[in-house]
Amino acid sequence: MLWHLAYACFCLADHGTWLLVKVLPGSSLLALIRERPWRRYPLRLPERWRAFLLTRFSRLLKQRCRRAGAGSGCRSRALRTRVLLDLSDVPNPLHIGMNRREGAHKSPQAWLSCGSGELSPG
Repeated sequence: MLWHLAYACFCLADHGTWLLVKVLPGSSLLALIRERPWRRYPLRLPERWRAFLLTRFSRLLKQRCRRAGAGSGCRSRALRTRVLLDLSDVPNPLHIGMNRREGAHKSPQAWLSCGSGELSPG
């Protein structure tokens, strides 16, 4: 029951972040990603709680990537997960790049990495 509630909240946050990514101009979105104003309010958790939350966020992210449909994208999932990890005081570099599939146009991609490896939201 608690897992379903956490996943539902994660999905709602994903849709809200997706709307934010679509509505904000590119320069404003990049400024928001660089400045990270939410880092002013860390939760100050013990190390074992941070490790626990990292595994939970990773699991929620993988589940959302499998079930993501309209109203979700790799940039919104990366940004939302970055906010959650920043609040949990877990270091998480954000990588932004371009992907070009054969015969298709370029598409932007975003992913996170942390101490335990790569969290790929796309």
